[in-house]
Amino acid sequence: MPIVEPAQEGLPDFSTHPDYQQLFDTLVAGGQHREQATLLLADLWHKRTNNGPPQQQAAPQPPELPQQPPQCPGEEEQPPAPDPNVQPGPQHHAHHRHHAPHPFPPEAPPAPQDIPPLRVDDHDMPAQDRVDKRTPQLPPVDLEAKSRTMALQRPPSYAIERFRKFEYVPLWYFTEQGCQAADKDKTSNEDLWDVTKTSDNRLALCTAATNRPSPFALADEQLTWEQFMDANHLFCRWLIPAGWTEDYAKVLSSFFWQIENHEDKGIAEGKETLLLYQARARKAWHNELKAGHFFNLAKLDDKKMNAYRKEVDAKHNAVVRKAVSLSAHYRL
Repeated sequence: MPIVEPAQEGLPDFSTHPDYQQLFDTLVAGGQHREQATLLLADLWHKRTNNGPPQQQAAPQPPELPQQPPQCPGEEEQPPAPDPNVQPGPQHHAHHRHHAPHPFPPEAPPAPQDIPPLRVDDHDMPAQDRVDKRTPQLPPVDLEAKSRTMALQRPPSYAIERFRKFEYVPLWYFTEQGCQAADKDKTSNEDLWDVTKTSDNRLALCTAATNRPSPFALADEQLTWEQFMDANHLFCRWLIPAGWTEDYAKVLSSFFWQIENHEDKGIAEGKETLLLYQARARKAWHNELKAGHFFNLAKLDDKKMNAYRKEVDAKHNAVVRKAVSLSAHYRL
């Protein structure tokens, strides 16, 4: 990791700066070295001041004066003072035509004019892929287009951030309770910062609201059937706005539709079996996507469904046996 030079021009002392002192102390208390904390805050400071660290350039140097050939001591002569009453003759004009005056007077050389731009080394210029990532890409103008998210409930920033990275997100974040918790988390964590690692293994600062999961989040298999219904509908409506392609959106929408309308929904413990299948199948799908493998999530696996049905039945039978055993014990 490059170390920030303490003498960098314009860089404040973050350990005493009123806007950065608390964040600097937090980073140091969290195990960061002072140099690492300074580097992180310097990047944030540059983004707030001039949208990026300035490139250091050397000050332009004036052109060197032409060197005159050395003269011997005996040949050095001073020209006689000109007589103001004598008009310059032809020889005088010829002398000026053949001998140009000195480019600079000895007492005050002028400022350099038309200096060519300084050459900047390639390693100082940002790479093309970095420029493309930093520059926001605007969609084409469509005067008939309507908002995709204005009428949608907004889940927590943590869920949206993971959703945009195509990572697994529990459906609880898209329930009514999850959306209500988003407003509370935004109010309490909007001024807090966390240190994270980017995809290229560099340290970066991000708000705590986008980096910390909710402590109240439930696993998918713990949701009620009503919560699952509300959550997967909002989940599917956020797919396209979050950057998922239409093909992937169709796969996920078809998957949830088949879970909602499965024939096991009407039997005992059928909804619990479907919730368990949904939770494990979707999590496995995301894990394989990260590994570079795609399988059709919308094609339900009957073999796994039967295995989950037996698992749910065994759990309920264990609860019933325990209740009967306790009832017999109290009767004795």
